[in-house]
Amino acid sequence: MSRSIARIVTIAALTTATIGGAPAYAQEPVDTSAWEQAAEQLFADPAQSDGPTAVYVGVYEPGTGWITRAYGESSPGVAASVGDHFPIGSLTKSVFATAVLQQVEKGVVGLQDTVRELDPDLAKRFPETAKWTVRDLLSMSTTIPDYADEALAKLVADPKRTFTRDDLIAMGIDEGEAVPAGGAYSTTNYIILGSAMWNVTGKSPAALVNEVLAEAGMDNSKLTPQGARPETATYGYVGTQYGADTEKVNPSVSATTNVTTRGDLWRMTWGREGGGAYSTIGDLGTWAKSCVGNDLLNGETVSKREKTHKIDAGNYGLGTINEGDWWGHSGQVIGYEALAFCNPETGQAVALAVNSSYSLAPAIGVLGTVAFPDYTQAFVEALLS
Repeated sequence: MSRSIARIVTIAALTTATIGGAPAYAQEPVDTSAWEQAAEQLFADPAQSDGPTAVYVGVYEPGTGWITRAYGESSPGVAASVGDHFPIGSLTKSVFATAVLQQVEKGVVGLQDTVRELDPDLAKRFPETAKWTVRDLLSMSTTIPDYADEALAKLVADPKRTFTRDDLIAMGIDEGEAVPAGGAYSTTNYIILGSAMWNVTGKSPAALVNEVLAEAGMDNSKLTPQGARPETATYGYVGTQYGADTEKVNPSVSATTNVTTRGDLWRMTWGREGGGAYSTIGDLGTWAKSCVGNDLLNGETVSKREKTHKIDAGNYGLGTINEGDWWGHSGQVIGYEALAFCNPETGQAVALAVNSSYSLAPAIGVLGTVAFPDYTQAFVEALLS
């Protein structure tokens, strides 16, 4: 599905409906009965009948601490738990971007270094990548098309299909939708940068991501080379919106198709540093509280990171998104969606995840209204701007 169509779907769905360790949880009992009622409302909504079966929420308020909750079922007959793992999709970009910016601070690479300079072989294989800089790739300022829709269609046709890094880059360049001058959201940028960083540092993009996750104290989060997840991962479902599209590609795939049945895991090699990591709601809260990695960077780097430009995904910086006073990132892979945002002015942070595609906006519209109304308002205003 194209980003523009996805944006329309998100708006329609919404209108119808401590760094270095684990989060510091609230010491005093907090009444979350309204959260529970909202979660029940979300699950009971006929429009979400083929939507999520589990929703995970975390809210940090200065002076109160973290409150994390899980509602619904992670698999049939199994209650969702805050210990459940789930893919975080493009939130992985914010982790990888942090890793790249750390290498910039160390002088290993520069924001103005080009792909040609960092990885001549890659630039030779794909001349379209050669001129773009680290800053261009991190900020989605290139005109390199996104491979995501094409990869998804191929994955739906064959859930066991795997993709190499060059497969993904070639798919974006050869098959992706044209990108206007100024850029657009394209995961291909991050795969290209991942290859270049591997060449320069000698470390795989997964290793760079995992180093940041460890430094952040996110012990239950990881990026694996093949996109594998722990046995405690919640099931993920294709969802109503994807179901309508995927049935055209593969009639055996529907809205209720489970992409993570034990022993029948859909391959996720198309995500990588652009969208392949997994986490828990507690770890995602830790990442939100850090403003998706800003606490691991110096002030000068953060200032550079937060210079945004408008693309189809919103106000995009260097692996971070600005929505009003809030900074963070969201993510989606087939079967899951998640977000992590912070407000550096107030110290608030929020994290949210669902186990169904295109179900994050309804969850924000129903559960976010009572659990984190300040961020919900900023989210809606950003969507409508």
